[in-house]
Amino acid sequence: MGWAPYRFGHWSWVGPWGWTWVEDEPWGFAPFHYGRWAFAGTGWVWVPGPSMVRPVYAPALVGFVGGAPGFRFSTGVGVGWFPLAPGEVFLPGYRVSRAYVNSVNVTNTSVTVTRVTNFYNTAVINHNVNNVTYANRNVNGGVTVVSHDTFVNARPVARNVVSVPAKELASAPVEHTLAVEPARSSVLGSGKPAVNRPPAAVMSRPVVALRTPAPMPHSFDQRQSEAGGHLNQQVSEQPSSTGQPLVRQEAPGKPVPVARVPQSQDGFRSFGQADAPSSQGRAQPRVWEEQGTPEPEKSTQAQPANRGTQGNGAPGSGGQRSGTQGSGARAPQQSAQWSRPLAKPVAPVQQRNEQPPKEQPKPTAPATPRQTSPAPHAEAPAKK
Repeated sequence: MGWAPYRFGHWSWVGPWGWTWVEDEPWGFAPFHYGRWAFAGTGWVWVPGPSMVRPVYAPALVGFVGGAPGFRFSTGVGVGWFPLAPGEVFLPGYRVSRAYVNSVNVTNTSVTVTRVTNFYNTAVINHNVNNVTYANRNVNGGVTVVSHDTFVNARPVARNVVSVPAKELASAPVEHTLAVEPARSSVLGSGKPAVNRPPAAVMSRPVVALRTPAPMPHSFDQRQSEAGGHLNQQVSEQPSSTGQPLVRQEAPGKPVPVARVPQSQDGFRSFGQADAPSSQGRAQPRVWEEQGTPEPEKSTQAQPANRGTQGNGAPGSGGQRSGTQGSGARAPQQSAQWSRPLAKPVAPVQQRNEQPPKEQPKPTAPATPRQTSPAPHAEAPAKK
């Protein structure tokens, strides 16, 4: 058989969703867990959901064929599936709320809430899914069927595809849940257990944690025994009439307290300075700086008097100089204008004067008095 969606990979049991498709394609995470698939001409096309909303993850957007209890194909007990087409409603096979059914559909395909509600009432309340027409179910080679052992033991699907006549596939019931219980290999995979192990020094290395870690989950054997051998049935129970969400979500962890780093008045902090040691003689751990504008702190200390402004706020006036009225009153206003305390404000650009400056007269050197040589004495007449 040729390529088809949800054929090259294997099925694995992943809580709390249950049966989850694990693809072999390196690009296959988004196309097989979001959106829908359509058959156009001679090939398959992936159709993502609306781009204006955040899609909701799904373990596999498929419809199962022959997954009802007691059903078997002519070739033996097996499980089949096909990809859902655009506009078709996906009904989760794990415990969910009624609101989740809407969100997992409207964020992954173009469908209205009314259509989702009608499908939910038909499939869950009235238990009638066979009257729904699926586009990809009738595509030649669109349905993939494997044996029960291949499905449960997480074996490669493409190597173990079972050929089933088209008439038999058309009459097989469509289910949104599977009556197939997982095994240990459904979680660990079909590979051989690892023989080599890390050194004991690496395994016993101490780990420093800020908070007490959550307790380790129970092993698969313990969960299977607690469910009485019906783990799949426990996961696939339908939501109650009260609409209470049945998919348990872990409570968000408490944020790590972040110590505020003291900043200077202009909102800057030098990254080159080392952290000052604490009173206990230990260095304080480095923390990530918080982004955003800190709240303006009310300062009662008087600022220096000479900041280039006068008491009345106008430069060059003859009023009395005051530090609290001049620069001290403007400091909180200037700091509130900047939304990024780590960005240094740039000095305002001075406007260029279009008129050329007048040429100033060149200063002339003061005239120095000219020194005159004394007149030569007249020669005395010679005596006769």
